[in-house]
Amino acid sequence: MFGDVLDGVREAVTPAELDAVGPLPDGASTDPAASAGSGSGDVAERAGRLVLKALEEAGGLDVLAAAHEAVSAYHGNNYLPLLDQHYRSHRSALFTLVDSIDLESTNAERSVLDAVKYLQAQRNARAVFVPGRISVEHAGPDGAPVAVELVSDVDAFASAAWRKILKNPDRPGLLVRRHLEVCVFSYLASELKPGDIAVAGSDSYANLHDQLMSWEECEPLVEGFCAEAGLPTDPRELTGHYRQLLADTAAGVDSGYPANTDPTLEGRRPVLKRRKGAERTKEALKLEEAVHERLPRRDLLDILTRTAYQTCWTRHLGPASGSDPKIKEALGRYVLMVFAYGSLLGPAQVAAHMRGKVSAAEIAMTANKHSTSDKISKASSDVINEFNKLDIASVWGDGKAVAADGFQIETWENNLLAEIQPDTIHADTQGQSLPVFGLAALMGFDLLPRIRHWHDLIFYRPTPGTRYQHIDSLFGDEVIDWTLIETHWTDLLRTAISIRENRLSSVTLLRRLGNHSRKNRLYRAFRELGRAVRTITLLRYLSDPDLREQITQVTNRNESFHNFADSLMFGGKLIGHNDPDYQEKIIKFNELLADCVIYSTAQDITDAANAIAADGHPVDLDDLATISPYITHVIRRFGNGILNLTPPAANPTTRLDLESPSPLRPITGGSLAAPGVLRHRRAADDPAGLRRALKTWADWRGLSAAAH
Repeated sequence: MFGDVLDGVREAVTPAELDAVGPLPDGASTDPAASAGSGSGDVAERAGRLVLKALEEAGGLDVLAAAHEAVSAYHGNNYLPLLDQHYRSHRSALFTLVDSIDLESTNAERSVLDAVKYLQAQRNARAVFVPGRISVEHAGPDGAPVAVELVSDVDAFASAAWRKILKNPDRPGLLVRRHLEVCVFSYLASELKPGDIAVAGSDSYANLHDQLMSWEECEPLVEGFCAEAGLPTDPRELTGHYRQLLADTAAGVDSGYPANTDPTLEGRRPVLKRRKGAERTKEALKLEEAVHERLPRRDLLDILTRTAYQTCWTRHLGPASGSDPKIKEALGRYVLMVFAYGSLLGPAQVAAHMRGKVSAAEIAMTANKHSTSDKISKASSDVINEFNKLDIASVWGDGKAVAADGFQIETWENNLLAEIQPDTIHADTQGQSLPVFGLAALMGFDLLPRIRHWHDLIFYRPTPGTRYQHIDSLFGDEVIDWTLIETHWTDLLRTAISIRENRLSSVTLLRRLGNHSRKNRLYRAFRELGRAVRTITLLRYLSDPDLREQITQVTNRNESFHNFADSLMFGGKLIGHNDPDYQEKIIKFNELLADCVIYSTAQDITDAANAIAADGHPVDLDDLATISPYITHVIRRFGNGILNLTPPAANPTTRLDLESPSPLRPITGGSLAAPGVLRHRRAADDPAGLRRALKTWADWRGLSAAAH
């Protein structure tokens, strides 16, 4: 475009006769003024018209100004001026939203909230620049108009990059309106996340401090809570406990460093040598093949019907009134509902394959009026608790540890594993943060996540003067602020006890603590405690190869469960609905479907193992514990479109009977008739082997949380 402007100016100042004559002789003047003489005014007018024509063809001054601003943003590495083009289409909705809700500040800092009120008063403004301070009239208590001054003090909350585009040095006291709106709404969103600004009457965005129990309510419960979590009640004793634990752990890692061949230090960066994971034995692989050969093939609809009779998970479903469902064959309708939504086939596809037995509208009505996320969770809980009654579940683990993609444990009383109280939580990188480490410690959990790029994290010293012989370079100059933890100990206790007493959802809290806030004292207290706990965990991870192997295996197995659940969602991978409540129900339907399949498969594995033992083949518990119930090749996902509501002929097999009634015969090559050797060792004869088997619980998370 700049070239077009130059061409226009050149055309205007070059006389037409020069173009016709061609090159001038040597020494001839090319000065337009000399050639044009008194016609210089005409030249200027012509040049101006051509320039304006070039500007108009390029889109006009406004478009060019925006393009220039974008180019300047790239030059200054500041993307903020580019946000306005994405904001314009949402402007009306955002103003309508803030007009419809009641915002309140949860601390003394009100600059963002004042800026929102300023924008509301300037909603209809169209000027490019607006003053940073305006006066408006509002009705006073007596109805008379009262002048109120509204201020948008961007210096109080906006970053330097924002201030650079909001202010114009040639227009002091004025702000660029369109950028101001984007800036204020952006900061409003960032302050809603950690709870620095709350929405009155909301759930997820309510004032967190109003939801907490008062100290008067919490004080009688403190001693019992701390005893259950294994923590001192006195704040000085608490910080002394963690200070000593951090110092002892670091000293132990330092003294054992010369003998530990896995970690090395490259400057301040720790590096761990890769270890080859333990491979499954040949005997375990042969047993797995033999078990798989004996597993029956089942339709998904038959599995859901079978587990519905065995666990009665359908008892939680029904109309909101709590009355009996006025549905003919309600069990069959609920089975079809879980199948339709858990597989993501949808009611239309399922109805089309049911040969006129049920319509799509009937399945959809059942899902809308007879199910909620809470009811589906309770149904899953029934399946989980029945699963835990199987002997093979105790072979796979005792449920003292759980794994999750993200850290979401609603409460001790209301988590999905209703009859299991875990003491260890495994998570992936997204399931941890400094405040989450602090909350897990208060709730009595040992949080052991797999952290990507863990070697780039900060190791905090217990005291400023602490130094180590071998691992000192791991630590920076950062020290735990124990005084901050002591100061806010009552706030930490109020939060944890409120969660346990079902007065506050831990998910709501973690949503707040998952976002950095420089103002939220609760965030800073949890973060400081989390710094101590995470440093201890990192030191354990660095020095203990067994712990590293356990963390890797458990999180891998948790991912295996999600892959298994995804394989059951064969109707598609996209939830075509933007309603978050609907999306949550779909996920829970899928988990319930996966839970039922795993429970059914666990029974079939029990039957197969008992049959192998009855045939005289030894079954070792260590080998049996390595067989996963995430088996898909025996599941007919579509089936034959027939819903068989006949109850199972026999009660589920819950006991493992591995006592061989005949002389033991070995297994080779996966064939029960072939000779070979399988180790036969009863659990009672080898407690250590049993403990190893129990540690594999997380492999079979199967039921909404992986446990090992």
